[in-house]
Amino acid sequence: MPVRARLIGVALCLVVAGAGIHSQAAAQGGAEGEPFTTVLAPGFNLVGWVEAETTPGELFADLPEAESVFAWDALAGRFLSARRVAPPALNSLERLLPGQGFWLGVASDGPVEWVRTRGTPIAPLPLRPGNNLVGWLGQDGMEVEAAVASVGVALETVLGFNTESGGFDRFAPSLPAALNSLTSLEHGSTVWVQTCRSATWDQGRGGRSGRRLGGDIALCLAWGGPATGVGGRAERRVDVDHPGGAG
Repeated sequence: MPVRARLIGVALCLVVAGAGIHSQAAAQGGAEGEPFTTVLAPGFNLVGWVEAETTPGELFADLPEAESVFAWDALAGRFLSARRVAPPALNSLERLLPGQGFWLGVASDGPVEWVRTRGTPIAPLPLRPGNNLVGWLGQDGMEVEAAVASVGVALETVLGFNTESGGFDRFAPSLPAALNSLTSLEHGSTVWVQTCRSATWDQGRGGRSGRRLGGDIALCLAWGGPATGVGGRAERRVDVDHPGGAG
């Protein structure tokens, strides 16, 4: 084969390979370290921390519209908080950690575009029985059923805040798909994950769980955790609402 023909063939291979890599990155919603934008609504938003460990003060400096941040302490069963105008001694939330979810209070007249840097899934995140407020570091647009498959039979409900309705979209593996309003997760979002016992969430591993009614509910009941009905447990629902004036 002539040298010119061989060179053209190599160039075409490189172009095709490059296009394949670009398509794969696009399908995964961007690579680690790339900028992405989270649109915040006035009031409270559920967001996940995807960058390196930092302080609430650094968050406030980066986002002038942010007034307060509340993170859930699953062990203590209460919110930790930091407010822009509060003296440091009165702020109980000291650090923001990768994979942590939090309520972010925003003061603005309209939507705020917050440019951040994409993170990457870290070691499997521990989940305690009951409510866990967790940020999603996986790929954009992953179906919830696949995203939470690694949690296993401990999973009861996943709740995502809908800023337009002011309520929660829900996924429960015990319900028919038609009754689940939370269908996918976006990188940097946050969800309440309710479990009937201790578990871990490996966000770097997706897959189909195939879990429905039957043995899973019985297992949760055996561990002392109630199976989640269509409306969820009222006493748990109080916990997941934004803290407002909570300390």
